[in-house]
Formats: sequence, C-alpha cells, structure tokens
Amino acid sequence: MNKNLLSGLLAALVLVCAAFAGYYFAVAVPAREQATLALEQQRVAAQAAKATAQASQAKLEAQKQAAEEAAAQAKRDAEGQAESEAQQAAQEVQDAKDQRSAYLASCQRKAENDYWVYVKLNGTPAEGQLDVYNAPQYVWDRATAQKKERLDECFRLVDSGVNPDDLEGTLTPLELPNTQLALYTDDSAAFGITDEEVNRIVVAYLAAGELSDPASALNMYADNVTYFKQGLKPKSFLYADKSAYFKRWPSRTYSLASQVATLSDGGLTRQVRFDYDYRVERPGKTLAGRAYTVLGLERLGSELAITSETGEVYKQ
Repeated sequence: MNKNLLSGLLAALVLVCAAFAGYYFAVAVPAREQATLALEQQRVAAQAAKATAQASQAKLEAQKQAAEEAAAQAKRDAEGQAESEAQQAAQEVQDAKDQRSAYLASCQRKAENDYWVYVKLNGTPAEGQLDVYNAPQYVWDRATAQKKERLDECFRLVDSGVNPDDLEGTLTPLELPNTQLALYTDDSAAFGITDEEVNRIVVAYLAAGELSDPASALNMYADNVTYFKQGLKPKSFLYADKSAYFKRWPSRTYSLASQVATLSDGGLTRQVRFDYDYRVERPGKTLAGRAYTVLGLERLGSELAITSETGEVYKQ
C-alpha cells in the first residue's frame, strides 16, 4: 500500500510540474513578452514623439532664422538701394553741372571766335603784326554787343536744358554789315572783277570758316554752287554739309598761306586758287596742315558771289 501511495504521489507531482510548466510556457512567458513589447512600443513611440517635437522646434527655429535673415537682407537691400539712388541723384546733379559748364564753355569759345571773325571781316590787318587788326570804334562796339547777345542767348538756352549746339542755324546769326559784304562797286561792275574784290572775298571766305554757324557765310554764295565732287548743289546742301563739319570740328582757324592766283578771268567771272594753313580741334584730337581751295567767282547782277568751290588737303 505504501508503494502504491508513493507512486500516486509521484504521479501527482509530475502532473503538477507539467501543469506549472504548461502554465509558464503557455501563459506567463507570452504575458511577460507582451508586456515587454508594450513597454518597447511605448519607448519607441516616446522617442518618435520626442524626435517629432525636436524636428518641429528645429523647423520653427530655421523659419525664424530665415525670416530674420530675410528681414536683414531686405534692410540691407533697402539701404543699398537708397544709397545707390542718392549717389545716382548726386551724379545726375554733377553731370548736369558739368554739362552746363561744357555747353557754356563751348558757347564762350564760339562767341569769342565770332567776335574776332567780325573784326577780321570789318577791319584791316595791322601791317607787320600777326593777328592784329585795326577797325573803327563802332566795329569793336558792335563785335562786343554781338558777343554779349550770343552769350545771353546761350545762357537762356542752357538754363532751359537745351544744348545750343543742337540748335545751330536757329541761333541769332553773326551780323555782317552790308557795307563790308558788298565786295563790289558800281564802277567795278562795268570793268569786271577787281583784284581787290578777289582778295577781300578770300579773306572773308577764310574768316567765315571760323564762324560757329555757317548761315552767315552762305551770304557769299550763289543760290546754286558747283560744290567739290558733289556737282551742282543748292545752298541748303552747303549749309547741311558745313554745319556737320563745324559740329565735328568745333574749333577751327585758317590763315592765308600764299598769294591768290587767278586761274581764269572771263571779265564777269574769275576762277582763283590759294593755299591756306588750317588747324581744327575737338576734344582729344587736333589736325593741322596746309590745303588749297579753288573758288569760282561771278558777278550776278550787281553782286559778286561764289559759284563753285573745291580743294584738297596737301599730303604731308
């Protein structure tokens, strides 16, 4: 009996152990693993939430920094724009002053040049003295008055924002008195063209080349002129051509360099040739040398006029 009892107890013990092992592996272990997994999931979720919060914070800080940098850049741009506009405005003011000074300087040179051209045309060279002229007092007075009129006109135009050089031909032309432009006399008309008339028109021709505007010089020309290689041209063509040359070379001086030679004499017509020295200037460039001109002269009614003009610069 004791043996049977012991066997029963062992069997019961085995069953209990088997039951405990079954419970452990079937219930306890899965429950513990599930709890561990839940904890791990919570830890991962917490880390993810923390990472999300950190990313959001970093994004906000980046946005804030970008906004601050954009604001700072906008401020710098605005300050730079304001400075640039201020510099541009100051430069425009300076440019306007420089332009006004340049316009007035050009006007003064031309007015001074016209002053002496007027004296040359209405006076006589002083014997033995270069570039010295004698003239009656009224000639000097009128030359001074014309110079003042031209300068006053220039100041008015410049103060209105107009470049007087753009209005060449519309400014008050140089006044050349009829008594000096009349290169003929009633007596000379009956005997053809005199040497005195030829010399005077040559002097007037060279002096007119120094004028600021060719309008007055064209008074010496016939209505139509055989002009260099261009053929027969009206005065309007000559004016346009000489105006362009005057504008290209604003400073010009000419002086007779030879005797005036008569190539042909038809009584009321004459062709003459003479050499002259020239010097023409513009900012940054100067040309000087010697050239010749051939003029055709004709008495048209009671007036002496240039009917042809040609010439060439001597090669140096």
